[in-house]
Order: sequence, then structure tokens, then C-alpha cells
Amino acid sequence: MRSLPCLCGRRDNLAILLASKRFWNDAAPVFWTENWFAFEEPSLLTGFLTAIRPQVRSWLRRISFMPIHAYRHHEHPCTFPQWRDPIWNGWDNIKSCWNLLRLCEGLTELELDVVSLTCKEWALAIRLIHVKKQVTFFFYLAPEDIGYVSRVPTNFVWGSHARRKRFDSPTTALLASSMTGNRAIKRKALVNHYYESTLRQRCGDYGVEFTEKMIEGRRRNS
Repeated sequence: MRSLPCLCGRRDNLAILLASKRFWNDAAPVFWTENWFAFEEPSLLTGFLTAIRPQVRSWLRRISFMPIHAYRHHEHPCTFPQWRDPIWNGWDNIKSCWNLLRLCEGLTELELDVVSLTCKEWALAIRLIHVKKQVTFFFYLAPEDIGYVSRVPTNFVWGSHARRKRFDSPTTALLASSMTGNRAIKRKALVNHYYESTLRQRCGDYGVEFTEKMIEGRRRNS
């Protein structure tokens, strides 16, 4: 299963887990601990994490949370349907995602879109998520960049089909260290970091364009 280039194939035949209670008891821990669980919308993540039992939630080891947004698709904000993109409400429902991820006490790896660091309030919530091994921030690639990046060795959930590239900055390093360390960075220290750095320094051109597009889209759709 790990060799599949796309996660879609891993969803087939999951009903076999319900064949019997004994089969479920034997297979469930392996299913929950060995797989990546990827989400492209805040509502999918919150719905999933609230639907499963706390015991099952504690089995989760790897989560990828990369919400779809208009900037990824290079569409003009006024033409990107609201129902397809919670970006227009400022991703208000994304706040509950950070609280629910904090309840996943067994997390060893977490993947997030770097746009989650464009908002200071989100970063303050993200810093409290504890991950035992690795936190990685990504950004979506423009179509013209795909050919170049596919030649670079990767370790993405979707491999070379991900259209994603790792993003590193002082902010991502600070958050990753906070989330994988024994103690989260103090609120005041993170606030000062945001005050002393620019959006481009924290999230690159990708974060700047995302923020500009979000503001424009909310204005046009208000």
C-alpha cells in the first residue's frame, strides 16, 4: 500500500474491516496507526475527528491537512464558487481544526499548508498541537513548476503527484520546534515574532498572494 502514488486506491475495500468484530479488533489498530489520513477541507477534518471515538483518535499517527483554496487553482476570486472554498469566510471553521488536532495525542507526523501561518491567531493555536516526530509545512506548486520539482527526491504523501513542495522559514522552524518539543513556545514570544517579521518572511510569496486573494475574494463576495 505504501507504494501507491495516490491515496485514492487505499480507500477501496475498507468495508472488509466490518466483516466481523474479531476481524475489526485485530485489524483496526493497524489501520489507524499505519495509514496517512489526508483532508482537503476543514469540515472534513472536523467531521472525521468528532465522529471517531477518543480511543481511535489516539491511534492516529499521521495526518495531512492541506485545504483547497482559490490560489491553488489560479482562479480569479470573483469566479471561484463560494461553496467550493471556505476561504471567503476567512476560514472561520478552521479554528476548530486546531483544537481537535490537539486531541490526537498519538500524532507522530503532521503536514500543514504554510497558509495556515498567514494568520497569527491560527499560529497561536497551532503551536499547542503536540507531534512526537515531525511537522512539515508545504505550499502548492504552480503548473509550470511541476516538471522541475518532480525530478527532486520527495517524501510526500502523494509522491511526485502531490503538486506540493516543502516550505522552510524561521516561522516554520519555530512552530515545528514548538510542536515537537517538550513545551510549546510562549504566546508572547510568538506574538513578538509575528510583530518583528513580515508576511513574506514567514510564508514567502505564496503566503502573500494567498492573503491578497483572500481579501479580494471576501470583498467581492460580501
